[in-house]
Amino acid sequence: MGAGINAYILGAGSTRGTLANLSFPPPTAAGFGATISRISGWRTEFPALEQVAEYLERPLAGLGLEAIWSCFDYYAKFERSLPPKPWEDESRTLKRALLRLYGRQCDSAAESLPDTDSYTLGDIVKNRLDTGDFLISFNYDTVAERLVRRFSRRPLRMVCSGEAMGAVWLVKPHGSTSWRMEFENGSLITQEPDGSPRYDSLTEEELMRPLGKHYEPLLLGAVPIKSELIREVQRMGGFPLIYDRVMDQWESVVAALRSAESLVVLGYSFPEEDQYGRFFFREGIRLRTKPLSVEFYELPENAAATAKSIFSALASKGLEVIYRGPVIAPLYPYESRCFTV
Repeated sequence: MGAGINAYILGAGSTRGTLANLSFPPPTAAGFGATISRISGWRTEFPALEQVAEYLERPLAGLGLEAIWSCFDYYAKFERSLPPKPWEDESRTLKRALLRLYGRQCDSAAESLPDTDSYTLGDIVKNRLDTGDFLISFNYDTVAERLVRRFSRRPLRMVCSGEAMGAVWLVKPHGSTSWRMEFENGSLITQEPDGSPRYDSLTEEELMRPLGKHYEPLLLGAVPIKSELIREVQRMGGFPLIYDRVMDQWESVVAALRSAESLVVLGYSFPEEDQYGRFFFREGIRLRTKPLSVEFYELPENAAATAKSIFSALASKGLEVIYRGPVIAPLYPYESRCFTV
């Protein structure tokens, strides 16, 4: 790694690999349905998920998050032109499921991770993150930011917090289980007063309050058309702050890719389905004045496909892509306190 600002992109494979020693680790998007279906009583707890699986004529265990969320989303956007939907309260049901997998249990697991550099994410946080670097997490969970709080020499600040001397910048383009939308007063809380991240995920109970008085996490869907990135939609919906905060994140993605000396990617595959993301990546690359070096961590069986996706998504002349192996979990089986079924 050369001197200067560097950028780190984290995907679901980063959390999955880091917590791989748990008996019930959080899944990547592809394993969402399979993991939910392992929860005892999931049909009663998450009935809309069973109904969408029946509608798609597939078992839930065979459905990824993209297929489920896209089905809900298309029905929400085009409901007037479609038959009555066979599910109810799908938004809160899906977000409860996401909190079950990526919320407080991930918070707890992150606090159990050892203070060593024997695993990939621990090494990055302890030995590589430095002042001015960008930590770009596409994960809903707060595992990475909790590790930075515990082990890094540098404070962590949200990109929308303004100037912060000596800090690492946190960017969360897909939202966070800790970002709270308050429906009663239309407020959105994404950071603490000093600009540091919110670390504690919302609880499922907060989603169970009566409509209008409940809280929800701001989580961008694994869908082709992200309403949070459309200004007019958020203004009509009474939550203009959503557009502002999400655009803050993507503006920082562009800034990071424009200025970083190098890019390190952990468990993120630059999926073709994320057309918004690919557009912003390419805009950042287009503004560069020098070649970019990319290191990436991925499962060996997926390495070739991810390398191809990196070249396709970044589309930069002189791009150097280096494979560093899989995301490694801590070397010893630390106590598992989460993801029981």
